[in-house]
Amino acid sequence: MEQLTREKVKNLLGDMVCNKDLRCVEQGYDELCRAKDIGDKSFLVCLDEDSECSFTSFPGESDHWWCKCPVRMFIKREYDR
Repeated sequence: MEQLTREKVKNLLGDMVCNKDLRCVEQGYDELCRAKDIGDKSFLVCLDEDSECSFTSFPGESDHWWCKCPVRMFIKREYDR
């Protein structure tokens, strides 16, 4: 990953607490959850439905899980991964 991207991710992380210990970052983004961008700026649709993730929620009026992880949203939108 290029240096500029590493800096952006570092800034996104800030004081973020991840209950998965940021495995996606530590393992070079090889273990990213599956997610779909539907154009909403505040979340992705989580295709893994991982209720263990601290950034995933299931709003009652929706039929899908939402991913609100800033690192995951950045990687999906910047690299479509």
